[in-house]
Amino acid sequence: MRNPAGLPCHYVERVPGPMRIRRIVLLTATAAVGLFSQTLAPVTAAEEGVAAEVHSVTVSLTERTSSDAAPDSGRQADGEQGRAHTHENDMGERPAGEQTAFLASEQIDTDQFAMVGAVLPGDNVKANSVQVRARALDGSWGKWQTLPADDQEGPDSDSAEYAGSEKRATAPVWVGDADAVQTRVVTDGSVSAAQVPADEQLELALVDPGRSAKDGTASGERMGAHGAARPAVIRRSDWGADERLTCSDRAAHPRAFAAVVHHTAGSNGYSSKAQAMRQIRGDYAYHTKTRGWCDIGYNFIVDKWGNVYEGRRGSITSARIGAHAAGFNKGTVGIAILGTYSRSTPPARTQAAVANVIAWRLSKYGAQPNSRVNYVPGAGSVKFPAGRQVNVPRVMGHRDVGLTSCPGTAAYRTLGGIRARAQSAVNAAAMTRAVYRDTLRREASDASVRYWQATAMTSRSRLITGISAHVDSRRRVVDTAYRLVLGRSASRSEQDHWGEQLRTGRVNDTTLVARLAGSAEFYRQAGSTRSGFVKLLFRRVLEREARAGDVKTWGAATARRGRTSVADMVYGSVEGAHRRIDRGYRAYLGRAPHPAARTSRAAAVRRYGDEALRRSLMSSSEYARRARQRY
Repeated sequence: MRNPAGLPCHYVERVPGPMRIRRIVLLTATAAVGLFSQTLAPVTAAEEGVAAEVHSVTVSLTERTSSDAAPDSGRQADGEQGRAHTHENDMGERPAGEQTAFLASEQIDTDQFAMVGAVLPGDNVKANSVQVRARALDGSWGKWQTLPADDQEGPDSDSAEYAGSEKRATAPVWVGDADAVQTRVVTDGSVSAAQVPADEQLELALVDPGRSAKDGTASGERMGAHGAARPAVIRRSDWGADERLTCSDRAAHPRAFAAVVHHTAGSNGYSSKAQAMRQIRGDYAYHTKTRGWCDIGYNFIVDKWGNVYEGRRGSITSARIGAHAAGFNKGTVGIAILGTYSRSTPPARTQAAVANVIAWRLSKYGAQPNSRVNYVPGAGSVKFPAGRQVNVPRVMGHRDVGLTSCPGTAAYRTLGGIRARAQSAVNAAAMTRAVYRDTLRREASDASVRYWQATAMTSRSRLITGISAHVDSRRRVVDTAYRLVLGRSASRSEQDHWGEQLRTGRVNDTTLVARLAGSAEFYRQAGSTRSGFVKLLFRRVLEREARAGDVKTWGAATARRGRTSVADMVYGSVEGAHRRIDRGYRAYLGRAPHPAARTSRAAAVRRYGDEALRRSLMSSSEYARRARQRY
């Protein structure tokens, strides 16, 4: 593997980390097998896990046909195995009776590894023609697996990261814990061993992901975000990333406005979070050490249980440019499902997690998942000409922008549902934040959005009822009444006193207004006269000046029935109901009501009060649309 100067992401000249990579070099020489090993200095910190090692071995290739090639025997590989991005074009066993030529190696004993990839030697050996199989620790041999082409992933070709990357590497395949490997090159008889020069080496990268003291114990840090709630994310330190493998100059885009969904094309047979982390460490090691990239190519990885893992460093807090879709890396978030999903449909929890990540990242920048976007491909684009605008789904599969079948046919079929769920999550988060602000008069924390978001996705009325039960909602009702009647904010003690009265049903929002208007404080503000009381009452609750007849009529009523009773009648009148409806529409819909709506709602407001009006307006589609505009 090449190591151009000035690119710190290349591992060859770097200090070791907690992963193992072994390279086996297959030469066309007929010399006997020679073996040497180089052990790198161990990492001493206990929580760093296993130190990295590099072993090399040279072997010979011999020409064979399908009739004398080593038979497939032993166990079936776990789950769907890595035919990677070209899995529909399987280059595995041919039908009986069809002869195929091979350049095959002997079975090679190695130290333990779990993932295999290769760097292709020039033009004689093509992508998708190299196959490997591995011997499990129990001695059984797995199926032959094709090492697929991987030229559709990687950095944009005009980036510094691309300049130092290995262009000829295949995608890796997951083989599980193994201690021996065999490889063959399918040639259909057109290439012989003599046609592969000895100086054109086929390098097999055998990756041991190592061990981390945090395997299976990772927890996700949570932080606030504008828009949809951030899901729990397992940080790089928790899945055991060796940060010494990354570049220091990873680039970021101003915003993320689209998402590309992938699969890693590894095994689906992992049975624990620790095993999932091993696969991620394997992909990380292969991307950085064999491909020469600055970091793992994906921004996030999601396993089959719906756990979300931080991928490329910095992706949680910025629109970090990945190496997941050549020509389409800038402004996109790359999300990979851990495993192979050409035939197996990703579990529902996985689909939901992918949608939640998309909702979180795109809504932060105001992008709507269930829409389309005009994208100008960058350098390295193969499916579309660089620099020419194309219209693509805002949430797309890798195959939408590359000549690949990734993320697998079965996973690709779920993208419509993922888009819809992501959009629903964005809408629900906006609704939650708006109801929180309008009901409790404070912004919702990310934890609060996460708590209520699922409820908001299924029932707006349940969301409103649930948030309205908070003590701060009653404090808002009290403070609103104080501002309307007395022209000032209520103190915390006043909020708590009347809030308890509201909770126990001793007063409601209508009778509270009447009680405040009948208070000595209000009467003093009115000049301590009955006429002054009527004039100020009309000005505050009816938002108009009292006419002479109003002052005479209601002044006399005040003398007979008292200030609180008169305030209750004026506030509860049809005209009072119209003004309450006007205030409600302005507060929650940002506009005046249509005359017909004012008339039709008046009876309900007079009977059930302002809080019933508030909940009705908040439950409307118009309020939900406005919430999306606000958040």
